[in-house]
Amino acid sequence: MIRGRDIPSVFSAVLSGHIHRFQVLKRDLHGTPLASPVFYSGAIDRISFAERDEVKGYLVFNIEQGIENGTSKLIWNFHQLPTRTMAILKLEPGPIGKKAFATLLSDRLGKLPNDAIVKIKILGRISDEQLTVLRADVLRTIAPSTMNVTANLVDHHSIRFRSN
Repeated sequence: MIRGRDIPSVFSAVLSGHIHRFQVLKRDLHGTPLASPVFYSGAIDRISFAERDEVKGYLVFNIEQGIENGTSKLIWNFHQLPTRTMAILKLEPGPIGKKAFATLLSDRLGKLPNDAIVKIKILGRISDEQLTVLRADVLRTIAPSTMNVTANLVDHHSIRFRSN
């Protein structure tokens, strides 16, 4: 941990990593201006669904040395990279059969890019028959092979019910 007041003004910039979100800090936690800006370029790809709305990319710096007084001028650009769509599909299938549930899921997945990363979130109750649609081998037949799909049952024990 480096305190903002410990950053010397002789630096044009402080570069830091490990933070997954791109950000440029110009003030400390108390609102005091930093002597040099702190740059976090961020990760170049999304790692978790918490990052699904964040832009990803890299930074390019150019430091121009001043001729008359020896000061330098920092010029930086953030270059955004393309990322895969991350989507959360919230489904509440209700009392429909396995085939209708598979069709519903297929229709919803079909509206997403083929290379999307998808988390299916089941809300409400789901029958044992419907649950079989969420097995990996069945999902592979419904979703494009380039799509990553996982299913998340909210409180698994309380939402399942037996179909008659």
